[in-house]
Amino acid sequence: SSTITVLDQRDDDNDQFQVTSETKITLNGKPVKLSEIQAGDRAKVTATQKGDKLIAKEIVARSPE
Repeated sequence: SSTITVLDQRDDDNDQFQVTSETKITLNGKPVKLSEIQAGDRAKVTATQKGDKLIAKEIVARSPE
Protein backbone atom coordinates (compact mmCIF):
# COMPACT_ATOMS: atom_id res chain seq x y z
CA SER A 1 0.00 0.00 0.00
CA SER A 2 0.97 3.64 -0.37
CA THR A 3 0.94 6.54 2.04
CA ILE A 4 -0.16 10.17 2.00
CA THR A 5 1.13 12.79 4.42
CA VAL A 6 -1.24 15.63 5.29
CA LEU A 7 -0.51 18.78 7.30
CA ASP A 8 -3.01 18.81 10.16
CA GLN A 9 -3.82 22.48 10.64
CA ARG A 10 -5.43 21.91 14.04
CA ASP A 11 -2.21 20.77 15.70
CA ASP A 12 0.18 22.02 13.01
CA ASP A 13 1.90 18.67 12.41
CA ASN A 14 2.01 16.11 9.64
CA ASP A 15 -0.21 13.04 9.83
CA GLN A 16 0.63 10.00 7.67
CA PHE A 17 -2.11 7.71 6.37
CA GLN A 18 -1.84 4.29 4.72
CA VAL A 19 -3.70 4.24 1.39
CA THR A 20 -5.11 0.88 0.29
CA SER A 21 -6.98 -0.37 -2.77
CA GLU A 22 -10.17 0.21 -0.75
CA THR A 23 -9.48 3.92 -0.18
CA LYS A 24 -11.92 6.15 -2.09
CA ILE A 25 -10.00 9.13 -3.53
CA THR A 26 -11.55 12.18 -5.19
CA LEU A 27 -10.06 15.45 -6.44
CA ASN A 28 -12.42 18.32 -7.20
CA GLY A 29 -15.32 15.86 -7.02
CA LYS A 30 -13.90 13.35 -9.53
CA PRO A 31 -12.41 9.92 -8.73
CA VAL A 32 -8.61 9.95 -9.11
CA LYS A 33 -5.53 7.91 -8.28
CA LEU A 34 -3.42 8.90 -5.29
CA SER A 35 -0.63 10.06 -7.65
CA GLU A 36 -2.92 12.81 -9.00
CA ILE A 37 -3.06 14.58 -5.63
CA GLN A 38 -0.28 17.16 -5.46
CA ALA A 39 1.45 19.01 -2.64
CA GLY A 40 -0.58 22.13 -1.95
CA ASP A 41 -3.96 20.48 -2.57
CA ARG A 42 -6.35 20.67 0.37
CA ALA A 43 -7.44 17.25 1.59
CA LYS A 44 -9.87 15.86 4.13
CA VAL A 45 -8.98 12.31 5.16
CA THR A 46 -11.41 9.96 6.87
CA ALA A 47 -9.41 7.19 8.52
CA THR A 48 -9.50 4.37 11.02
CA GLN A 49 -6.79 3.41 13.49
CA LYS A 50 -5.26 -0.04 13.04
CA GLY A 51 -2.54 -0.62 15.61
CA ASP A 52 -0.18 2.35 15.29
CA LYS A 53 -1.21 3.09 11.69
CA LEU A 54 -3.95 5.32 10.30
CA ILE A 55 -5.73 3.65 7.38
CA ALA A 56 -7.38 6.10 4.97
CA LYS A 57 -10.95 5.15 4.10
CA GLU A 58 -11.65 8.27 2.04
CA ILE A 59 -9.59 11.20 0.75
CA VAL A 60 -11.50 14.22 -0.52
CA ALA A 61 -9.05 16.67 -2.11
CA ARG A 62 -9.45 20.08 -3.76
CA SER A 63 -6.99 22.03 -5.84
CA PRO A 64 -5.95 25.38 -4.35
CA GLU A 65 -7.92 28.32 -5.71
